[in-house]
Amino acid sequence: MITKAKNLSFQLLSGLVVVLAVAGCASTNVITDTAAPVPADRIYATALSEATPGTVPVVFKRDTFPGHYYLMSVFVDGKQVARIGSGEKLVVNLAPGRYVFGVAATSVDKAPDREIAVTVTEQYHPILRLSLVAVGWGGWKITEASQ
Repeated sequence: MITKAKNLSFQLLSGLVVVLAVAGCASTNVITDTAAPVPADRIYATALSEATPGTVPVVFKRDTFPGHYYLMSVFVDGKQVARIGSGEKLVVNLAPGRYVFGVAATSVDKAPDREIAVTVTEQYHPILRLSLVAVGWGGWKITEASQ
């Protein structure tokens, strides 16, 4: 009976360690309104930074994650537009239409690792969340967010 109790205790402890490890690998969502803007020296498509008639704002926001202070590249239709840091947001202004948005870890001239196609309209101004995949090393993902 004592052996069964020890085995059960060990299994519970092992399970708790796994849960805590996975939870520790999850990134934390950033509130769009309070996220710091990407500094101008890391925005390569400066023309997209300015709102002009006929354009719609598209927001990229990067989650925070302890120890992940490196920069990520943000792409619009395969072209790198900026590099974004942990807890930052980037606003680009685009004409309505369908776009492929992508992200890649660190490299300036690298193709996107993950992409998502989104239709931008005058009524729909997308907010795109860049978050870390917590299961294994799945890298980063890009998803549409509500805020």
